[in-house]
Amino acid sequence: MLKKFVFGACFLFMVLLLAVFAPLISPDDPGKVCLTRVSQAPSWEHPFGTDDLGRDVLSRCLYGARVSLVVGFLVAAITTMLGVAIGLVSGYWGGVLDNILMRCVDVFNSLPDIVVYIVLLAFLKPGFLSVVLVLALTGWTATARVIRSETLSLREREFVLAAQALGATGWYLVIFHILPNVLAPALVAATFSVAQAVLAESTLSFLGLGIPPHQPSWGNIIMEEMDDLMVGVWWTVLFPGLAIIFTVLAVNFLGEGLKEMLEAGRGTRDA
Repeated sequence: MLKKFVFGACFLFMVLLLAVFAPLISPDDPGKVCLTRVSQAPSWEHPFGTDDLGRDVLSRCLYGARVSLVVGFLVAAITTMLGVAIGLVSGYWGGVLDNILMRCVDVFNSLPDIVVYIVLLAFLKPGFLSVVLVLALTGWTATARVIRSETLSLREREFVLAAQALGATGWYLVIFHILPNVLAPALVAATFSVAQAVLAESTLSFLGLGIPPHQPSWGNIIMEEMDDLMVGVWWTVLFPGLAIIFTVLAVNFLGEGLKEMLEAGRGTRDA
């Protein structure tokens, strides 16, 4: 439990530091074209090698981390706020409103994510804001279900019923009594949303539907360099691919660690 949390937190913190200080530690400008060093293998001068335009792959990965992580955290923040708000309303008031909201969740969950992304992006101009908007509008359902379930349980607890008996209104109960008690599961859901958003952004950029090529992200770096694999230039795809895999794993470990600690804490309180 603690090992997962520590590994995830430490690795993610390291990636964040690399992204924040990318302008200081990058060996080269990520967009600098140099035809005298095309497709060079990893070396001391270029630890991750260079691509077919002579651009330094390490620099591009560091700058790509900035875009991919900003998308991940921004989408997670929006989806968590949406999911918490919808889950609270659906769980506390229930009735027809709950049925409508949960049917919307069912509709979103019944469709393949990539199909929904492609359809929505067809009506938007490709770019950073479009990717964030599409991922945020489609990524709130899992959080909403978790928060709804928590709210259904909390609204029957003694402290909520006591406050209700003293004349507290529904909104007062939701904001001051229920909301503070769902923040922990919301935080866990947010960590998984970061991983999902990073992976989704990478997929969309790889398909040419996400971040434009002039703005390096891990996904569009792989998309641009896929042809290099056919001629044995593997490093241009390997390193951004590893960055995606290990970052997503780290965020998932962080979320699983938080979830296990939360469940352990609940078990202790119940005992």
